[in-house]
Amino acid sequence: MRRLSALEKDYQRERNRLEASEISDSSERVLKSLRDMIAVLAREVSALSTILTIILISTLHFVKTGSYYSPLKV
Repeated sequence: MRRLSALEKDYQRERNRLEASEISDSSERVLKSLRDMIAVLAREVSALSTILTIILISTLHFVKTGSYYSPLKV
């Protein structure tokens, strides 16, 4: 959970930097770098959120039924 929170904060910081850079008319290279990093962070937030959701569902299922459940094919 701490990692997800850190990624979300990083994502928001980069979005704020992009907004400020667009206002201050920064170079296209700087804007591209910020957009690229935002895309990477968005993918990481999404992937980690998915994993945490799967863990939560599996844990709740185990607590309720006593058997392990995974929506993933392993």
